[in-house]
Amino acid sequence: MALNDEEIAFLNRLLKPHLKAYFLLQLGFFKAKNRFFDIDLSKHYQDLRYIKLHFLNGAQIATQQPNKNSKSRYRAKILELTGSQASDEKAKRATKKFAKTSARRNLKPRAIFAEILDFLRSIYLLDYIDNENLRQDVQLVQNRAEAYHRLRRAISNIAGGKFQGASAQEVEVWNECGRLLTNCIIYYNTDLLSRLVEQVDDSTSHTFRKISPVAWQHINFLGKYEFREEATKLDLDQMVSNIDISEFLKAA
Repeated sequence: MALNDEEIAFLNRLLKPHLKAYFLLQLGFFKAKNRFFDIDLSKHYQDLRYIKLHFLNGAQIATQQPNKNSKSRYRAKILELTGSQASDEKAKRATKKFAKTSARRNLKPRAIFAEILDFLRSIYLLDYIDNENLRQDVQLVQNRAEAYHRLRRAISNIAGGKFQGASAQEVEVWNECGRLLTNCIIYYNTDLLSRLVEQVDDSTSHTFRKISPVAWQHINFLGKYEFREEATKLDLDQMVSNIDISEFLKAA
């Protein structure tokens, strides 16, 4: 799972590993299913192992659950980060009332659900028109998605934008490899930015909020590739130490 700069910033404000793990699990599940789950950390061993390795630098994660206030705060933040909106009790009652009215008019479940969806779209559209914060959140999420797809297209265009493969399975493998490479680039950029943030003081760290990890101007897709039996590990700390922070901030 790749995190954007706002998600990373919120994650870094959480002090304890088990709170970070809970937030990451809830965020990942919400992005996949568009709903929140009652998460028990003790039942997600494999997920916690992945989080420990990729996000917490190997820190031990206790299976202690966050308190009720923390859970509510994380859910509200996830809704904000994803440009989503929770239904309040008033909206729920209105939807329930409309569903009962629709059920009296229609006998087919599909027709009932279609009317309910139209009703929910109307509520959302009215709120979107009236709520400036919601419009800004939606625009931010759309910009993130568009940046991801631009990077994905840039990778596809390496081969002239043509599908690679003689069968449907080979084309699917080619697509999945493109997505994997896209996520690798985002992770690589995020790691570099995280290391750069550690080298600046609080007065300049806010500048990094404007920098997206979805960038590829510094990556040569047409370079020479070498595949060796013994893998050489990139020294990211050395790379960051060679960057002139003042010049980097001016360019940003």
